[in-house]
Amino acid sequence: MKLGELIKSGRASESFPMLLARPTDVCWERNDQGGRNLVVALDENTDMITGKEEDRAHFAAFDKEWIDDRVREGADRIADSQHPLRYVTSDIYLIIATLDDMSFLASVYRDIPLRGWLGFGGHPLRLEELFNPLSLALRELSEELLIASGKEVFYIRDLSEEQLQENIGLWRLRDKNVVPLDAKRISVTKDNLVVKAINRAETTSGALIGMTTDWYGTIFPSHVVRVDVPVPFADLQLYDCETAGPGGRMLNRPVRLMGPDGRLEAIFSSGQNVISAGWNTDDAARAATLAMKAMAGM
Repeated sequence: MKLGELIKSGRASESFPMLLARPTDVCWERNDQGGRNLVVALDENTDMITGKEEDRAHFAAFDKEWIDDRVREGADRIADSQHPLRYVTSDIYLIIATLDDMSFLASVYRDIPLRGWLGFGGHPLRLEELFNPLSLALRELSEELLIASGKEVFYIRDLSEEQLQENIGLWRLRDKNVVPLDAKRISVTKDNLVVKAINRAETTSGALIGMTTDWYGTIFPSHVVRVDVPVPFADLQLYDCETAGPGGRMLNRPVRLMGPDGRLEAIFSSGQNVISAGWNTDDAARAATLAMKAMAGM
């Protein structure tokens, strides 16, 4: 499907399984703030990705070597009609500030390629999210992460009521009070992402603007956002609410907290900080003590 066809069909406000573009006109330029703009131009003939089959076709056609050469040479223009990129995914690196004046960077573990710790994010579902990657990333964050304490469930205001109730139901937390949180964006660079399309231009500022050939030329802004949670760190509970596959199987991915110095402070699974957890029984603790003594004597 072409962008022009999508708009003329009256489906511009429709939700898709995914909705990305394959821009052929992408370039870097200097801006007045001392940073750079990544300018993405979309027109009526821009190919759109609306499902996994089209996404796989982009993967198969992607010329990683050509794009890598352009980046290595420091070229301003990094796409053309034969070498489209993949626009856009967007993620959030979340700072959680607790009532006892502690701050942590939250990340989640991805156990499929590309494996490792990363921010909360994903791809657009609607056309409007192509123009507002921060809105996309906030939606993904609020869908993926549930913050709680002994008595309360906290949610980020961008989360729909339907999704909120689904997340609470996944973890059987309906007995808790529901409290909204405001997400505060923090500008971390002087770079901008500028998307231009059919008499419209939108700018995303202050994010880390990247393009990775490791993921088929995907353009991605990474945002830094802070939420203030009105409970002390010791009472904090974090739940991963990402689901996958038929029936919405819960992934229950580990959620990690790191301090400002980069030190590991917590890993949450099923809402609990597993680093601070003890042995589940006294017998298990005694057995572990004997095992460690044996290990020391090896």
